[in-house]
Amino acid sequence: MELESLTRTHSSRVFANILEAAKFYFDELEGRLLLEHAKMPILRDMRRVAKRFADREKRLQREQQKYAEAEALQKTAQMLTSSGMKMDQHYESAKVTDYFAHEPRQIEVPLDTTISLRENVDRMFKRYQKAGRGQSIVAKQLTELRNQRAEIEEQTKRLQNIKDWDTWMAIASKIPSRSERGSASAPTHVPAQARRFRTLTIDGRQILVGKGARENDDLTFDVAAPDDFWFHVADYSGSHVIVRNPGKDKELEQPVLVKAAQLAAYFSQARNSSKVEVHYTKRKYVTKPRHAKPGLVRLLEFKSIKVEPKNWLDM
Repeated sequence: MELESLTRTHSSRVFANILEAAKFYFDELEGRLLLEHAKMPILRDMRRVAKRFADREKRLQREQQKYAEAEALQKTAQMLTSSGMKMDQHYESAKVTDYFAHEPRQIEVPLDTTISLRENVDRMFKRYQKAGRGQSIVAKQLTELRNQRAEIEEQTKRLQNIKDWDTWMAIASKIPSRSERGSASAPTHVPAQARRFRTLTIDGRQILVGKGARENDDLTFDVAAPDDFWFHVADYSGSHVIVRNPGKDKELEQPVLVKAAQLAAYFSQARNSSKVEVHYTKRKYVTKPRHAKPGLVRLLEFKSIKVEPKNWLDM
């Protein structure tokens, strides 16, 4: 009796009777199911990593689009410069001819009345130059991110195609541990400075301070490790502050704890208060509610400390 093998699509095997054939069939089927079960946790982690890469790519694309829109400021500044208006006067708006359009047309450009036309133009040029630098950084991040995403997708595909235990056993020892796979969930090799986080070192501890809401999300969920310490002012909007904890210490040294909390208080809407309550916890206890807006998080557990706002970056 011939029975097609589950592991070899073009081979057959001869059995003495139907019982031996059935036993071989179910043994091999069980082996296949056990193999898929062994691969499942790794595949699940790889899919999770791929999804985080995809989410990060979407955020970078939105940021890239924002920088692309800022390029129009250069043309506007050039039109204002050649408009013939008095550069030292203050205006609510200016009517200029847009020669960059397909056909020349009159447009009205709103201006900041608290500063002169010259200062308005200078501000536009500076924003354009800053956007150009930011766009270059984002383009580099996108390239690196897409390379990482392609690599994890290829690894996932290869793993899915393993159908026999011999191949699995040959590569199983080379597969990164779960903690190592988790660390690949974000392109952390991109320098923090390139992500525009404020950074400083206090008593040997590296501290990262976010800026806007999206940067806070990136810092907390893409850069911070699970055992890093996380700080945020209570009841106000403000920056997320991360204190690196590579040694996975249970508690922070008191001087570092106070200074990190003071930074969180200073880079918040409570900056001018005399005493501010700051929540702190391990990063692993910070979660992102489903469909929450950028910067909004939920704390599973935390402690609080009251401090005076202080900017240690300038000291």
